[in-house]
Amino acid sequence: EYNTSKEFLERDDPENILNYKELTKKVISFVEKGRHKLLEVLTHNILNLLMEDERVRYAKVEVDKPHALRFAKSVSVIMEKKRNI
Repeated sequence: EYNTSKEFLERDDPENILNYKELTKKVISFVEKGRHKLLEVLTHNILNLLMEDERVRYAKVEVDKPHALRFAKSVSVIMEKKRNI
């Protein structure tokens, strides 16, 4: 969730709206460069990375690690953060 004013929507200018492709690339680069031992730490750091953009009011991040445990398809951690406005 991000702060989109009526003015931004009326201008239809991509420069003023969150670019999800750029955000995705930023997260992928962050994950590929880092060495995280705990899913909780990785999830927390990704959440903080997304919240660096002042337009982001709310973010929810889920990090999934397939086959982390025997007899389980995956293990995941979900964290969310809301900016006080």
